[in-house]
Amino acid sequence: MSENLVIVSTIEDVKQRYGIKSNELCLPIISPSILSGGDQAWVITSKNPRTLQSMNFGFTSHRSKTRTDLLNLRTDDFEKEDDDMEYDRLMNIFINRQLIQSLNAFRCVVMVDAFLVTSPDNRIYLIHMQNHERPFAIAGIYDHWKDQLTDKFLTGFTIITAESNPMLKRIGIDHMPAILTKNKVFDWLDLNKRMAQILPFLHTFPDETMNGYPVSSHIYSGQTTGQILNPIGQKLKPDQVKLPK
Repeated sequence: MSENLVIVSTIEDVKQRYGIKSNELCLPIISPSILSGGDQAWVITSKNPRTLQSMNFGFTSHRSKTRTDLLNLRTDDFEKEDDDMEYDRLMNIFINRQLIQSLNAFRCVVMVDAFLVTSPDNRIYLIHMQNHERPFAIAGIYDHWKDQLTDKFLTGFTIITAESNPMLKRIGIDHMPAILTKNKVFDWLDLNKRMAQILPFLHTFPDETMNGYPVSSHIYSGQTTGQILNPIGQKLKPDQVKLPK
């Protein structure tokens, strides 16, 4: 499951990379941090596509009577027929009444520097982009859920995931975050885009520009330091380093 996000960048790093500003809802995150359900992460929303803000990691539909805090929305879970087109398969997922309004009106991207996955043999891997391509963006949706007991609203997001690429499949990981290239971020957030234009973004991200390495299980100790992010074994593949032009 893609339930743990790694943040090393600062607010200024994100703002500079994506040419945006931040608002009073953008809370500092200690660097480095491992974010999981219930934590505040940095997002850009379709409502404020040029502004970085903080939001709770955990999605509950406004239609839900109880709080669910969904962390991953798996687009590879839906059983498809051999002749199904990818667009048709995704549409079958998002016609769900719990999700369709968020897809239409509450899209977001989540800013991360890496994410953590756990293989079937319980090894933890830090997965990152090569050539300092960070922070990068993961597609998500969010919603505003009202607690009937307190009348308070909770706004939270979930990460959208797709089938894993070959690099992750080799270590037994079957799905991964739907990563957006820098030039697709604001297209995903554009509510004027038709479904046929945005759903193709929710695909398996190729592994040519990605890599990863095993890290210590102490990464979940709650005392994250720069050293805890260091590899304890070989990288998943050789780095494909871009030479300066």
